[in-house]
Amino acid sequence: MKQWVQKYSGLLRNLRITYWLYNMFKLGKLKKNKQLYKQLGVQKAVWQSLSHADIKKSSNDIPWMDGQGITKEAIQNHASFNQFNAIIQEQLLNWNEKGYLIIPQFFADKVDAINTEIEQLKEENKVDFNFTGKKIMDAWQYSETINAIFRDEKLLQIFEFIFQKKPIPFQTINFNYGSEQKPHSDSIHMTTEPLGYLSAVWIALEDI
Repeated sequence: MKQWVQKYSGLLRNLRITYWLYNMFKLGKLKKNKQLYKQLGVQKAVWQSLSHADIKKSSNDIPWMDGQGITKEAIQNHASFNQFNAIIQEQLLNWNEKGYLIIPQFFADKVDAINTEIEQLKEENKVDFNFTGKKIMDAWQYSETINAIFRDEKLLQIFEFIFQKKPIPFQTINFNYGSEQKPHSDSIHMTTEPLGYLSAVWIALEDI
């Protein structure tokens, strides 16, 4: 059902009623959010669309490395800093200036396996491009290889260091030769509470 909606709904996905109908199919899983909605002061049904403005009891907490008093010295002196190699350490020290990390060759030995796996999943009709004709959504659900990378311990350690919270991986997108999207903000579509805890990883599976 999920793959069918992703592939054929197209512009209908922009209509609120389409979103609601899809959530009604997932009502069993969404019911667990009722208690959380109560804690956060959200006065909506769990199947309705939600924005951060609907959260009446929000937190002012921010990721550790985004704090105003977090200097390079504070980062270096953190107990977990030495678990990273020199390249990652240098990138972390520049986080406050850049807001992103570039880590060469992090998954270099796994690129071929990922590409082979995607082609195999397509041949077996386990995954397909969505309505854009360019994106394959959540291949990690169908592949042990991709799921292992999705939950790579060394990768998650980096996020945990930045946020000082345990990261929760929740989505993968594979595409051919770039998605060709216009500049955009993911946080508009996937807002966190507290704010600022959404992050993304781009893994180059082709020469750049």
